[in-house]
Amino acid sequence: MRLADYREYFHVIVNDMKCYSMWPIDLVPPPGWTLTGFVGPLDAALNQIAELWRTALARAERNDHEDRTRSGR
Repeated sequence: MRLADYREYFHVIVNDMKCYSMWPIDLVPPPGWTLTGFVGPLDAALNQIAELWRTALARAERNDHEDRTRSGR
């Protein structure tokens, strides 16, 4: 892969607070961030982050609903 190609691909990274970001594949993620395993061009990385957020939101809503059901609210 040419150097220019490396600048067009990104890792999706995540921190302990479940914040997602993109990081160039030729750089080590900053401290506190880890690789999610996804690598792709800009648009694909953005789509991956959007999907991760949709999944997290759905999970949070489901957990909230279950908590309210258990507590009788």
